Amino acid sequence: MAYGIEDYPFGDGRPDCPDCRGRGVVPAPLKPGRIIVGGQTTPCGCILERDILRNVERGWRGLTQAVPIPSSPLNGMDGRNLRITSGHKAIREHLRHIAIRQGPNWAFNVVSDADLMDAWLARVDDDDIHDGDVELRRRQPVTSKYGALVDLVEPPDLLIMVMGVKAARNSAMPEVVLEALQHRVHKDKVTWIVDQPEYRLTSGHISYSEHVGSLIGNWPHVDLSAKPNVPQRKPVRPRHQIADINTFEVDAGPDSHHRSKAQRVGEDSDPEWVKDAVDKLNNGKKKFRGFK
Repeated sequence: MAYGIEDYPFGDGRPDCPDCRGRGVVPAPLKPGRIIVGGQTTPCGCILERDILRNVERGWRGLTQAVPIPSSPLNGMDGRNLRITSGHKAIREHLRHIAIRQGPNWAFNVVSDADLMDAWLARVDDDDIHDGDVELRRRQPVTSKYGALVDLVEPPDLLIMVMGVKAARNSAMPEVVLEALQHRVHKDKVTWIVDQPEYRLTSGHISYSEHVGSLIGNWPHVDLSAKPNVPQRKPVRPRHQIADINTFEVDAGPDSHHRSKAQRVGEDSDPEWVKDAVDKLNNGKKKFRGFK
């Protein structure tokens, strides 16, 4: 008996998905000559997409809303400690590019220096806290309070520490950052530490000390704020334009066919990673290892 997808009961898939029609699974392709009674299924691409996007949001709220970009120098670097210099917009775009190409169980987390201080002071009574940022957080109805600093910094496989969020001075801030970094090194886990081009993690920074500088000094540095050295492209005469030979129009707007290949890749790249994931699952890989 043939088992069509319409025979499956309704599941947790996307109701408007043309592949699973809401079931969440699709019939798995069988090798020639192999018969399985009752059929065999594999997760649908809509489920994988949903789980990956949920994980991206878990790691940094709002990260899925960052603008897609065609490539990132951070790709393939999630196994190395890094120093990163970037503005807020750029780091979110590059992290989104990396995160959506990982599996739905990729354990990453983004925290700020203010989060680190809040966690470090977690065991201190509210009346004994003399830190403006932490006092303000404690008065909020929802707090990111952790039981201890270790509870914040130890769990993720990749911890991304964004410096420059904390504004109120605290003399212990450099020691808190150092303790977080040393604990990650002790546990042999990867850490990315991010500063801003206008507020670099050097002498005078609220979170900097000589010990912090010594610990991260040999880490590779990626500057996402640096403008790439792109050679000037010669003007190209657009097709179908013969009225004025001196008029050139390389990029005529978002609806033009003159857009660069990089622009088109940036707009069209996301749907492919869902297809890649389904292909990898159908090829019998036991463990999902991310998108290439």
